[in-house]
Amino acid sequence: MLFHNLDEDVLAQILLLCDVYAVVSFSRVNKSFRRLALSKQLWISLIHDLSFRYLIPHLDAMSQCTTAQLIAKVKCLVRGPETWSQRCLGGGTSRQCDSRATCTVAMYILTRRDVYIRALGSTHFVWWSWETEMLDDGHTAIFSLIVYVRGGDEPELSILQVDLRTGHSDQLFFLTLSEFSGFYYNPIVSGDFLAMRLSRQEERMICIINWRERKYVVFDTGYTYTPPYDYMVFVPGHIILATAAFTPNDRLLLVYTWHSIASRWRPVEELLHNMDLTVHDIRIHWNDVSAILVDKLEHNNRVFRGSSSRGLGIKMMLYANPIRRNAYKLMVYASVMAAGRSLMDTFCRNFRGRSAQGTVLFTYALNLDAFPNHSFSWTRISSFSVPPHAFYCLPSYAGYVAISCPNSSNYTTTKIVARLTGDGMREVMVVSTEPASSSLSSTGVLLVSRQDGIEVSCYA
Repeated sequence: MLFHNLDEDVLAQILLLCDVYAVVSFSRVNKSFRRLALSKQLWISLIHDLSFRYLIPHLDAMSQCTTAQLIAKVKCLVRGPETWSQRCLGGGTSRQCDSRATCTVAMYILTRRDVYIRALGSTHFVWWSWETEMLDDGHTAIFSLIVYVRGGDEPELSILQVDLRTGHSDQLFFLTLSEFSGFYYNPIVSGDFLAMRLSRQEERMICIINWRERKYVVFDTGYTYTPPYDYMVFVPGHIILATAAFTPNDRLLLVYTWHSIASRWRPVEELLHNMDLTVHDIRIHWNDVSAILVDKLEHNNRVFRGSSSRGLGIKMMLYANPIRRNAYKLMVYASVMAAGRSLMDTFCRNFRGRSAQGTVLFTYALNLDAFPNHSFSWTRISSFSVPPHAFYCLPSYAGYVAISCPNSSNYTTTKIVARLTGDGMREVMVVSTEPASSSLSSTGVLLVSRQDGIEVSCYA
C-alpha cells in the first residue's frame, strides 16, 4: 500500500512519532497532508515533547492556545521572540540569592523550584566551575562540578545525578585530582564523558574522563603565554576540538571519532597521584590521530593565525536543533588577542579602518545519521564580524546576545542585540542601565544578576 493511501488515523499516529521538521515537511506535500499536519492535538504533542526535553518552558493552559499560537512558540526557539514583551516566571522577577545559588538558577528557570547540588558557604570554598546536561527522560540532570576547597590544595571533581522533581541527588563519580597536575576548570559533560580544561604554567591541555569506565586521555592544545581559549565539545560518537596548528599557527576546527583514540585511554587512578601530565608521550597532539573533518577559521579571505605576541581566543557553543533530531548548531567565536591587552584594545589597535576580523562569529549546521553509525556531516552557514563585547557572551540558538558595555556617561548598559548578516549588531532592547551581568537562553529566558539579587524573566 502506498503511503498516501493509508487511513488518516494511521497517518495521524505516525505524525505523533515525528519531530517538528518532519511534520513541517509532511505539510508541504499536498492540501490533505497539510490539514493533518495542522492538527491542534499534534502540535500539543510536539510542544509537550519540547517541554519534556527542557527545550521550551512549560506552557500553562496549553489546551486554550490555538494551533497558530502553538506553532509560534516553536518558531521562537529558532527565530527568537517576536514581540519581546516581558512575562515573569514563578510569580515574580526578582529573587535573592547567595554564593550557593550558582548551580540552582539554571534549573529554577525551567522547573520554578530550587535544586541545591551542594551547600557550600563562602567560608568553605575558594572557586568552583560547573556544567549540566539534561537526560532524555526530561526530569533528570547530570551535573559536573569542580570545587577548590578552602584549606586544601587538591581540587575535587564530582558528577551528580539530580531528579528535578524531588531535588534528590546521587553522586555517580568523585575524584580528588592531583594538585601537581595544574589548574582544572570549565568542565563539559556529555553522557559518559567529561572534558576539563587544564593549565599548568604556560602549557594548555584538555583532559577527557570516561567516568563510567574510569579512564582518561589528555589532548595537548599548545604552549602559549597568552590566555587559553582552546575548546572542545562532544557530539554523539565524535569530538570537536578547536586548536591551533603549530605551523603556521592557523586556527583549526577538527572532528575526531571516539574510535580514533581508543588505544590512548589510561586508568583514571593516575590523576589521584602526583602524576605529571606534562610528560609529552601521554598526550594526544592534534595531528597524532586522523581527523575526519578539518576546517580553517577564515573570514573575508583572511585566516585566523596566532604568533608569540598574538594569541587566538575561541569559544564554542553547541546546541541541539529543537525541531530536528540528530541535528545540531555549532557557534564559534574567534578573536585575535595581543598579549597584555584587553580584547577591546586589541580590536581597536589592530583592525581600525580595515576589514574587521578582531571578533568573528562562525555558525555551522551539524547532522548525524541514525544510530548506530552516526555518520557526521557539517556545513558552514555564516561568518561575520561582531562587537568584541560579544566574545564574552553566549548567543542564543536564534543568535540574540545579552551584552554589557560602557555608555556615554561611563555607566554600564546591558542590552539585548540581534546579530546581522553583515558587520555590526542591531540593538533590540535595553535591559539595565545599572551595573549587572546577564545571560539569555535560547528559549527567551533572561537572567540579570545584580548586587541585590537575580532577576529571572521570560520574553515571548
